[in-house]
Amino acid sequence: MKKIFLLLALGVILFSCSTTKTTTSSAPVDVSDKLVEIPEGKSVIYIVRPSAFGFLIPITVKIDDREIGTTMAEKYLYAVESPGEHTITAKAENKAELVLTTEAGKTYFIQQDIRMGLIMARNKLNLIDAEEGKRKLAKCKLPDSFEKPE
Repeated sequence: MKKIFLLLALGVILFSCSTTKTTTSSAPVDVSDKLVEIPEGKSVIYIVRPSAFGFLIPITVKIDDREIGTTMAEKYLYAVESPGEHTITAKAENKAELVLTTEAGKTYFIQQDIRMGLIMARNKLNLIDAEEGKRKLAKCKLPDSFEKPE
């Protein structure tokens, strides 16, 4: 009986953690306070983790083997990069990787999706369009430990 109760309780907790609000509004989202100015000859890459699922699990994100920060639930990171090919990686139970070729003067948004793994969370990196990226960015905050790039 205890096992059944524990399984039921675990199922309720997982279900409640995995539900997220979705908005179908096409109204523009004001995230101007979160968008950084793109320096001359550079591009900006945002990594957003808008879901509350796996909120206790920090995941380190690197661009070209350089650590840019750690994501948590409803947090975002960003990096100012030179144009060209960049490899974005995030290590959880798995290693998610995304290769992105950037152009000067452009902003890119990558969504980090979190899934349940065997031992801890698994993650996936997906390039998303600017409109969706700004909507997701509006739901997120910078981690307190984030060091802004110069």
